[in-house]
Amino acid sequence: MRVLAWCVLLAGCQDTDPLYCGKHPADLARCPRDGCFAVEGLDLVACDTTKSTAPIAITAATTVDTTTGTSMPAGFECAPLDATSASACLLDGASISIAAGAKLIATGNRPLVLAATGAIDIAGAIDVASHTGASGAGSISQACTGVKLPTGQGGGAGGSFGGEGGDGGNQFGVASSGGVAAPALSPTTLRGGCPGSAGAAATADGNGGGAGGAVALIGASISIEGEIDASGEGGGAGHAGGGGGGGGAGGMIVVSAPALTLGTMASLYANGGHGGGGATMTMDGAAGTDPDGPTSGGNGGTGAQNSMGGNGGVGFPSTARGGADSTNAMAGGGGGGGAAGVVQVYGAKPPSAAGISPPAS
Repeated sequence: MRVLAWCVLLAGCQDTDPLYCGKHPADLARCPRDGCFAVEGLDLVACDTTKSTAPIAITAATTVDTTTGTSMPAGFECAPLDATSASACLLDGASISIAAGAKLIATGNRPLVLAATGAIDIAGAIDVASHTGASGAGSISQACTGVKLPTGQGGGAGGSFGGEGGDGGNQFGVASSGGVAAPALSPTTLRGGCPGSAGAAATADGNGGGAGGAVALIGASISIEGEIDASGEGGGAGHAGGGGGGGGAGGMIVVSAPALTLGTMASLYANGGHGGGGATMTMDGAAGTDPDGPTSGGNGGTGAQNSMGGNGGVGFPSTARGGADSTNAMAGGGGGGGAAGVVQVYGAKPPSAAGISPPAS
């Protein structure tokens, strides 16, 4: 208990008591440890057992699998973490840079954390969004409850996270058959958003879009001239008279530094995927598209046969995210658009910029 008392009273004490120091983000302000990084307002601690001090420079397309911890090309593997750490893939060093034209893509179960004792410079791109066939880092196995699934041939609801997703469109003449989106969430840990739900059908359904993943940047100073994308995936098309899938909600982007600089072309976005279009019995709808920038871009998928199948809703930042009802008894409703994710800034004053969507808090 004597060691514990000293650790509490002395600011900047070293890790003399591993049973206390470093188990929570606030502890690192009192008990700093080499190789450890934290965001106090987010309950995030990541401690590299190798205490890496080498700079990280990404100059070409690089993919990291946060489930296995491997990278392609090799050399950018997730650091081994101690038992006090959150579940995350940590890339850390004296500095981190992503060159213009280079992209770091992270997929897998764990969110991505980029941390440096010095500067972080993002001139290129970071992609933790979900796309067809690839789930963004930390976007799956999340606590997502409260959604009402569609029935009959209703469209699936868009995923919720920083806001509510759009409801799914109804099957023609069948009230309340579309999915209903869950309430918005207020995350207290680094995590991805919530996926869109699948459209209903008697035989097959439209796949719900995957949620956006999560990434945190922690440094002494951070400069961003490029792009960070944590958006949700567009909902899948309805099949065989089924409803379209809901778009996935955007994920989470966290920036923590005493000094933050955004270039005029910088973009940070965690937008919702667009809902998929409902199908008729003889024609599939169209899949919703993925967001392609802070203003989202793209559209909800078109319903089959001149929109007899309901059109998919447009994801955040559109405010009209609900899927359209079908106009034929044998056609499915459109999937709802995905909701906004979350962008949080710690240390520096949250910037207000057109390139940030949703607005930073």
